[in-house]
Amino acid sequence: MPPSGLLAKVLLTIAAAVDDLIGWPFTEPSSRPYRRLNGVGRKRVARTALRLLTKSNARSTASILGTGPAVSLTSHGSRIATAFAAVESIGLGKLRPSRIVLWLDSDQHVTNVDERLRRLVGRGLEVRLSENYGPHTKYFPYLTELWDGSSPLVTADDDIIYPPNWLVRLVRAQRDFPDMVNCHRAWTVGVQDGGLLPYSSWAPCASSRPSSRTFATGVSGVIYPPGLLRCLVERNLEFTTKCPRADDVWLHYVAVENAISIRQIRPRGRHFPVVQSAQVVKLQQDNIVGMGNDRQIQATYSDVALARLSRQPATVVHEPPTLDPGR
Repeated sequence: MPPSGLLAKVLLTIAAAVDDLIGWPFTEPSSRPYRRLNGVGRKRVARTALRLLTKSNARSTASILGTGPAVSLTSHGSRIATAFAAVESIGLGKLRPSRIVLWLDSDQHVTNVDERLRRLVGRGLEVRLSENYGPHTKYFPYLTELWDGSSPLVTADDDIIYPPNWLVRLVRAQRDFPDMVNCHRAWTVGVQDGGLLPYSSWAPCASSRPSSRTFATGVSGVIYPPGLLRCLVERNLEFTTKCPRADDVWLHYVAVENAISIRQIRPRGRHFPVVQSAQVVKLQQDNIVGMGNDRQIQATYSDVALARLSRQPATVVHEPPTLDPGR
């Protein structure tokens, strides 16, 4: 490992250790002032880590693979240029995945792969072509083309820099709760009079207790159990007619419909450093400000799912979250 890679690992390890002690900079606080403070901390970690990971990518020949579960992610457009940072950070983990698959929806980008991704291919990354399923490309082609039918699957985002304990904590959670969805970050679904409240009013999850009302957000990483993956395979392309631009909505709905609980692995969610992208802001505006999530939620959740959600108690912080790119 080159010195820059070692420094990146040390930086992210220290940041994660500080966060465990004082809840900064990754933990989702309950008050807006602390939320802004943590946002500043994440940005500083992201800038420094990105510089170090860029240097490490140019020099490292170390494998990014290990013995952990497969990790699947997608990228597109201008985000492909910085997707290497997410993969590099995963490759620095205490536990590394046995397979990392990056799905791209452009034959040109797969054939003429970005130079930094090409170097990662030599170290274990798989770059594969997929039909454009929008954000569902993160997991759907893996299930239809590569999944063995019995293993859990971890999903990651292409614009997040993950700390070294990221995957090992997901795997430990899956070992202890093997039939549940386990995630680093979640919201609590707002329910009133048998219906769902607007998505923008949902509050951060403040419990590690399993619940149907825990809504995993893919930004910080999720590990899905084989039982849910089988249900997703059976539902096939149904998401294209209900919530084509909201993968978290579809994944939560299918879990609730099949009585599969969701669990945030620690009482407070973690939002890891973000590599900024204009496309992140646009998707946020479309799905939250433009109420795209609410429209897709209304088109997705069945009466059975709504009834299950209405029966579940909520465990939330009292102040609804401010808008951020990780929603």
